[in-house]
Amino acid sequence: MRVLALGHTAELGGAEIGLVNMARHLDADLSVLLLEDGPLVHRLQAAGCPVEVCDLNAALAPPVRTAGDLAQRARVLGELRRAILDRVDQGGVDVVVLNSLSVTRLVAACALPSRVRVVTMVRDGLRPPHISRRDSVAVQVAANSVSSAVVANSAWTLRQLATRRPAFVVPPFLAADLFDTPLVPRTDPDELRVLMLGRMAHWKGQLMGLRALAACRTERRLRVTVAGGAWFGETGQQEKVRRFAREHPELHVDVPGHVDDVVGLIDRHDVLLHTSLLPEPFGQVVVQGMARGRVVVAADQGGPAEVIESGRDGLLYRMGSQDALTHTLEQVAADRDTAAALGERARDTAYRYHPQRTGAALRDVLDRVHGRLVPA
Repeated sequence: MRVLALGHTAELGGAEIGLVNMARHLDADLSVLLLEDGPLVHRLQAAGCPVEVCDLNAALAPPVRTAGDLAQRARVLGELRRAILDRVDQGGVDVVVLNSLSVTRLVAACALPSRVRVVTMVRDGLRPPHISRRDSVAVQVAANSVSSAVVANSAWTLRQLATRRPAFVVPPFLAADLFDTPLVPRTDPDELRVLMLGRMAHWKGQLMGLRALAACRTERRLRVTVAGGAWFGETGQQEKVRRFAREHPELHVDVPGHVDDVVGLIDRHDVLLHTSLLPEPFGQVVVQGMARGRVVVAADQGGPAEVIESGRDGLLYRMGSQDALTHTLEQVAADRDTAAALGERARDTAYRYHPQRTGAALRDVLDRVHGRLVPA
């Protein structure tokens, strides 16, 4: 099967890194078309995936205000339509996978013929407060108009979408080395090392997590890492985190920015803390921490609540409650035996999300979509 994946950005967000892992683990002839150049291109090439850049993102970004703007937008969308149809008709592409909601809206505006089978990947909240009501309507209409089938990253995400299209839940593609690299045990009983890992953005809740840690009553020495890039120009959140770190030296906060070696980073910590202030559609870092046998503490809504059975393989706290988070962290610090058991069971749970299983699940969806093209 030949699959063409489309992405609007070449920055290294979660969906884009997932695309790299898809290239490694999906049993299909996968190629990628991006609408801009950037670091993702080299990541895909290193994974052995053919990638082309159709540099249209800048031309599609400005708002349409005049007739001239409208004509320019129509020309650019026409170029994108031709690029897709060339790969379908001449390259023998069986299924087109749309890797983001941004590219879904653009492709929907291209008005592709019905013979092009399109699978839309839905990884984001589709309703307020995640996005505005106006954008929610636009995204819902686009996904329904262009899709032969929809793939959501969690049951929570799927419930955000109103559709009559065939719909499936397939978790994101994670890196295999999270599962296959031998575990590194932590050995310092007097220290509790806590990691917050994720894109620097206000709704990711890093500052609330730091405030909750600062309020913890524990005899153990705390060391905190807040890692993640400001990929979409959200540098303000990173600066606020660094300011808090300077004001609270007792937490020994390190803010390294983006870290490529995720396995090594997680293995240097005891706890992975996930602090989203809005329901997380899936929460890849939750499974990443569980796969490394760490204690994962996460908010009790969205995708993480589908992954973690609180008290068995991780801990959930009431979303947005700093006091509840502080209490949960104090429990982790005080009871080392329970924490060790949580980490052990977490690893077993995480294997449900091994990329080989994800690849098999997505291939099943693509086979179903492709089967509609085969004459009776």
